[in-house]
Amino acid sequence: MKKDGLDIWIDGNPGKSIITPEQITRRCLKERILELEKTRDEIMYELDRLYSLVDGMKI
Repeated sequence: MKKDGLDIWIDGNPGKSIITPEQITRRCLKERILELEKTRDEIMYELDRLYSLVDGMKI
C-alpha cells in the first residue's frame, strides 16, 4: 500500500516530548522511591504490632 498524505507527514515528523529522557527517569525513580518508602512504613507498622504482641506474651 502506497503511503500518502498524513502517513508521509507522520513519518517525516517524529513526535517530540516536552520532557527529556533524564526527567522521565528522575520522575520514575522518585515514584519508585515513594512506593518503597510506603512499603517500608507498612512493614515497620506490622513489625511494631508483632513486637507488641510478643511483649504481651512475655508478661
